[in-house]
Amino acid sequence: MASKNPSEESKQFIEEGYDKSAERYLEWSRSRPVSMQHRLELVEKLYTHLGVSEDAGEDASRELKVLELGCGAGEPVTLALASKPAIWTVTANDISKTQLDMLSESLSKLDVGSAAKKVKLAHGDMTKLEFPLKSLDA
Repeated sequence: MASKNPSEESKQFIEEGYDKSAERYLEWSRSRPVSMQHRLELVEKLYTHLGVSEDAGEDASRELKVLELGCGAGEPVTLALASKPAIWTVTANDISKTQLDMLSESLSKLDVGSAAKKVKLAHGDMTKLEFPLKSLDA
């Protein structure tokens, strides 16, 4: 039986590690409000960069498409992105299937209209993702 190349073995090791520690990692992240706030501030900077306003009516027709790499369980960034009317699609990528399952569970509990429908989960290695040229806004 042929062995995997070292790069693939490393990625499998990383995936298994994040799968095993997913719940602990989310708890750890939640216990650091300064870090969570910083992430949300970065999301606000993205909105500014994209020209997304606070006026939901103005932005509802923008249909922006955003890719989030290494989304984990989606807190707080994926959930914040999905709640913005101008953000039409969030492709949430993570190497950990467990992390994405946790995000899916969080999305199923959302009571914010169609926010959960905006998120498309993309399991796998971020370096292997392919998108048509200019198909994403951020």
